[in-house]
Amino acid sequence: AGLGVVLVPTLVYGVNHHQIGDIIDYAIKHMPAVRGVHFQPVSLFGRYPKNLTDRPLTLPFLMREIEKQTGGLIRQEYFAGGGAESAYCSLLASVVIMENGTVVSAEKEKGNCCDATIEKSRKYVAKQWSASEENQGKEDDDSEAFASLDAFLKRSSTHKLMISAMFFQDVYSLDLNRLRQCKVGVASGEKIIPFCAYNLTALNGKALYRNSGAAK
Repeated sequence: AGLGVVLVPTLVYGVNHHQIGDIIDYAIKHMPAVRGVHFQPVSLFGRYPKNLTDRPLTLPFLMREIEKQTGGLIRQEYFAGGGAESAYCSLLASVVIMENGTVVSAEKEKGNCCDATIEKSRKYVAKQWSASEENQGKEDDDSEAFASLDAFLKRSSTHKLMISAMFFQDVYSLDLNRLRQCKVGVASGEKIIPFCAYNLTALNGKALYRNSGAAK
C-alpha cells in the first residue's frame, strides 16, 4: 500500500522487557514496510496493578538491553537525546540495515539542543517514518571509489530504521527539571501545563491537572 509502519510496543518490566531484541529483529525482518520501532515504557496513570511500581524502566536500562538483546548489533553509542526536550525524556537512533545484515549508524541531525523546536523534531521524525521511495536514478560514475558510498545511499533510502523511546512521567517518576524543559504544553484555562504533568493522576487514580481549567 506504500505506507510506512512504525511498531509502538508498551514495555513493562517483568512482563515483556526481555522481548526488546525480538521486537527489533521482527522490525528488521519486515523492512522496508516497517520504518521504525518506538518503545513506550509504561506510564502509570489512573488505575494499575501496584506491583508495576517495583521496577520502572529507565533510559540507560533500555539502551543496555537493546545492545545486549541484539547481540551488539544495535549499540548504545548509536543513541542520542531527542533534542526538543530534556535528555532524560527520550532517546533516538537511526541505523541502516545493509544487505549482508550489518548495521551502519546514520547520524542524527546535528544542532544546538537549545535551538531545537517541536516543529523541527516533528518534521525529522515524519521524514524518518514515512514510506520509503526507491531510488530510480543511476550514477554515471561507476568507479570503485564511489561504489560503496552509492550502495549505502541507495540502501539508506529503503532500509533506514529509526529506534526511539519516549519516557512519559507519572506520579512515581516526576522530575521538576524535566517539566521546566518541556516544550509540549497543553492549554488548560489560562495555564499552559507540561504534557507529562497534564496526565498525572494521584495514588487514588484521580486526575490532578486534566480539565482543571475547564469552565465550571
